[in-house]
Amino acid sequence: MSRPMRVRSLPMAERYDLLITSVGYEARSRYIAEIVGTVAARKVAFNFDSPGVLSFDQNLRVVRALGFEVRPIDDQFAGALRRLLEDATDQGVRAIGIDISSLTKFHIAEVVDVFHESNLELSVDFLYAPASSASWVPVDAPIQYAEPIHPAFASWTDDPLLPLVAVIGTGAEANLALGVAEQLDVSGVYAFSPSGADAEFDRISADANHDFFLANYVVRSSTYDLLAPFELFSRLESLLYGLTAETRIALVPLGPKIFALCSLLASLASGRAATVWRFSFGVAERPADVQAAGVVVSLRVTW
Repeated sequence: MSRPMRVRSLPMAERYDLLITSVGYEARSRYIAEIVGTVAARKVAFNFDSPGVLSFDQNLRVVRALGFEVRPIDDQFAGALRRLLEDATDQGVRAIGIDISSLTKFHIAEVVDVFHESNLELSVDFLYAPASSASWVPVDAPIQYAEPIHPAFASWTDDPLLPLVAVIGTGAEANLALGVAEQLDVSGVYAFSPSGADAEFDRISADANHDFFLANYVVRSSTYDLLAPFELFSRLESLLYGLTAETRIALVPLGPKIFALCSLLASLASGRAATVWRFSFGVAERPADVQAAGVVVSLRVTW
């Protein structure tokens, strides 16, 4: 039996018993820590350990100055997160905030899976700082990685004869969505394009996906508001409900990580009927000092 889960559109809490973030090389890595760190009782930052790379050193100094406990993010991340949650609930923690802005999509999947598989009662605000277009570095290269985002989200329907439909959240990577659709050999695509946080990013994304939107396998193309993640989750949940009986479904979160979060939650809501995929350019993706657009997006999930 699937664990009950409730997703809601609520502003971030005024205070957190536990705040979890990560320390990466993007400048936006510290944005939510600086805003929310002052109203959190306990603060933990998982460290990607990239000394000397772009804004990493400054980010590390900031979270330490704010009183964060700094821990490594490695192949023991899921276990460390479970122990952290168990310790927190033993201490009466009720409100948890987790910043997904600089986590990889694999780690976001790991976070969602750990929370969902826990037997603890949890109230979690997923927090996200959208990127500013000012720091965008364009990439146009062959796809290097094509695989399920995480083993927990890699379940297919039992019938391999059913047609494969992809639900793709596009980003600003030139021709990546087009390459994804061709590599998966889809029978149809439902495309979602981000908007609302940075108008210039909207233009860059539209240009990067021009040929993809013209493809004859695109069944429907629509936009979603980056600042309204609950609406996005609800649309994905409804779409999966309608498609599950007659198709195999690949959820492909390119672009903003809020689409990855909502895809993972929608997959859980469907009983993991949809596989969530990871596609990337690999080493061709150069480190970029991504700045925050200046807003914080929040989505509350209770288990």
